[in-house]
Amino acid sequence: MQKNRWAKTYLVNNANTVERSAKDMLDRKCVERYINLLCASLDIVPPRVHYGVKEMQSETTIAQATRGGDIYLRDIGEQDERDVLFAIAHEIRHIWQIRKHENEFFENYKPIHLCRNVNEYNLQKAELDANAYATAVMVTHFNCHPMFKGLDKMVKDEIYRRASGIALSEEV
Repeated sequence: MQKNRWAKTYLVNNANTVERSAKDMLDRKCVERYINLLCASLDIVPPRVHYGVKEMQSETTIAQATRGGDIYLRDIGEQDERDVLFAIAHEIRHIWQIRKHENEFFENYKPIHLCRNVNEYNLQKAELDANAYATAVMVTHFNCHPMFKGLDKMVKDEIYRRASGIALSEEV
């Protein structure tokens, strides 16, 4: 419990750094510390991180988790730091889902190319939960509210509803 309180304090104390440039805040050491803190709050072992990955699911993908528990990151210095922080929290939540509740979250999971549209993809239990967890982290620790451009209002409402539940029931 003490470790989680420290994690929360560290993230809150660094909330003001969100306005600094990504290169100032998000070096590898900071990213690894952030990942360690998120993993501590979820009670999972931190994943292995691969930096500077060029090929991802799509051109806009910033971070990607594997079923094996690794995280792949694009060049973090070229991305908006809030997007990087959100993407990392989202992928850490996927790793938690896989390690702790794989059947619950991935039994009927479809990759985006098998979904009718982006809304169907984001309404899947795993994506809804990962987006909600990352939203709870961003709102709680960085006072940033993700916009989810391109998603229908109904999908956004579901994410925000789940994020509220996570923020109230879990340590983020």
